[in-house]
Amino acid sequence: MALLLVLLLLVLLYVAVSLFHDRQRIGYEVIRNVADSARLQSLARSGVDFGIALLARDARESVVDTLHEPWARAGELVAELAPGEDGQTLDVRITDASGLIAVNALVPFGEQGRTGYDPRLAAVFSRLLAQEEFGLQPGQVRDLVAAVIDWLDGDDEEITEFDGGRGAEGAYYREQHAGGASRNRPVDSLDQLLGVRGLTATLLFGDEDHAGIAPYLSCAAMGDALGRININTAPAMVLRALDERIDRHMAERLVQYRRENPHSLADPHWYRAVAGELRLPDELLSSRSRAFVVEAVAGEAGIESSGRLLLIRGDEGFVFQSWLFE
Repeated sequence: MALLLVLLLLVLLYVAVSLFHDRQRIGYEVIRNVADSARLQSLARSGVDFGIALLARDARESVVDTLHEPWARAGELVAELAPGEDGQTLDVRITDASGLIAVNALVPFGEQGRTGYDPRLAAVFSRLLAQEEFGLQPGQVRDLVAAVIDWLDGDDEEITEFDGGRGAEGAYYREQHAGGASRNRPVDSLDQLLGVRGLTATLLFGDEDHAGIAPYLSCAAMGDALGRININTAPAMVLRALDERIDRHMAERLVQYRRENPHSLADPHWYRAVAGELRLPDELLSSRSRAFVVEAVAGEAGIESSGRLLLIRGDEGFVFQSWLFE
């Protein structure tokens, strides 16, 4: 009996020690994961700060923004300056949002608030949507442009008509579900466009079988520069949207010209060397950028932390329009 009691005590002691050991191990793992996460968050923030520093230096040294500048090679510079140690990685990317189509500029802000729309920029947006990569019919394009304008403008009654297409205001959205309404103000992020009639997640962000329009749009608010597109940094799809005469082949030649003639890009009319008689509205073009997206992703052993910052670069410094760190 005494022997059985001793054995029972030994078993209980072993179980207690095992549980204590497991608890200590789990606690250690939690602490280590928290420490790793905090370290990666700091690294990602450092990457964003590095991007801001590049843009600040560029503002001091240059009055023209092109893809030949250091900020456009942020990832390469980070790899050269901090090649990574102990299995850590850091990727930094800066996107020129001024080379994209500014959605909020479709409805300019005037003395009467946000009413009407900019027909020139609406035509650019329409030509983007009409590209074959997105698979929309002409009627769908016209209705979608009008619906986006109604989503952004300040009224809730007057339905916009664009090139024969009709938009949608509050009455339509209330019919779809109780409490539904048009946004009637600028969007802070592109996913806020998903409420627009006819604008699906597949069209906006794409999927494995379809291209999305999001890479060519910006929700940046750039004051008096809102709506101007930097022709030096605009992707080929945006270049094609500038004029119906710019087809896929001409857009590729424009991109090639930019790549091979970096010293000719100060004048936004350089496109005429490629496009001949084509004349784009001066009010639509720029060679100087104000809005940028800085993204940084830090990783280690399958764990990642990221940061994303949308900023406006003005004469007096930076304005941070939105930021997200995860």
